[in-house]
Amino acid sequence: MQGKNLAGISTKRLSRSAAARLLSRLKKPVVQALQDAQFDVAQLDHVILVGGATRMPLVRQLVTRMFGRFPRNELNPDEVVALGAGVQAGLIAEDKALDDVVLTDVMPYSLGIAVSRRNGDRVEEGFFSPLIERNAFVPVSVMQTFSTMNDNQRQIDIEVYQGESRKVSDNLLLDSMSIKIPTRKAGEVSVDVRFTYTLDGILEVECKISGEQSASTMVIEKAPGTLSAEEIAKRLKQLDALKQHPRDVPENRQLAAEASKRYEQTLGDRRQIIDHYATQFEQALDRQDLRIIAAARDELRRVLDQLNDGL
Repeated sequence: MQGKNLAGISTKRLSRSAAARLLSRLKKPVVQALQDAQFDVAQLDHVILVGGATRMPLVRQLVTRMFGRFPRNELNPDEVVALGAGVQAGLIAEDKALDDVVLTDVMPYSLGIAVSRRNGDRVEEGFFSPLIERNAFVPVSVMQTFSTMNDNQRQIDIEVYQGESRKVSDNLLLDSMSIKIPTRKAGEVSVDVRFTYTLDGILEVECKISGEQSASTMVIEKAPGTLSAEEIAKRLKQLDALKQHPRDVPENRQLAAEASKRYEQTLGDRRQIIDHYATQFEQALDRQDLRIIAAARDELRRVLDQLNDGL
């Protein structure tokens, strides 16, 4: 320092004290990620450290205490992200060498629109209504229905935001569009808003007024100009199968029908059990979260199979 050499002694105790606040900050995003993924620590197969700072013994000790196991150390923490990016690129390119690899991508943030709420006689604006929530599987397509708030309303403004705050003023505005609607009493006109998000970071916003066949569409790109209009149309066309409500998926519709039939055929406690798990399944379908739907579907299937075995 300024031409002088400084020497000192650092002990484990001093190092631990100096790094205490930083280590405490490291816990929060890890805990948040587990909560968003609805995972328990015991459900994790492996723990992999990423980044050169994870070579610090204090960091490794923290991770070991948090997860109750030692992290894997055969991968270079400086190269892990690059390796994962390479695998992701290969999957998007449909490389045959990765046919046996399954990598699930999730949303890093929530996407939604601005809505108004009625508070007594007043209409308060600027609330965030998420359609695709953080940590949802990608690709994903979700639809929600919204209604007018005022009598003789002539248009609905669709403002698309990215973020997690309950007020849109604290989130990031991505784009907007306006839709002309017939003038009727408040609540009599509704619009179905569908968000479809691709692995390429393309968001398609589709708005359809109830009772009409045509729809208004807006496309928002994560990296504008990367793909041509034809390529974007092709990517979205590949996701047409996702553009249906989960309750209309044949597998889900068949299971719901089976549960209803078994409910009619049983009595007493068995009927109550079927009703409980069938209701959970219906609620999961309404939430349109594939992870929650899969769990509820497995539970209902398990219960129905157990009742069948008991006959």
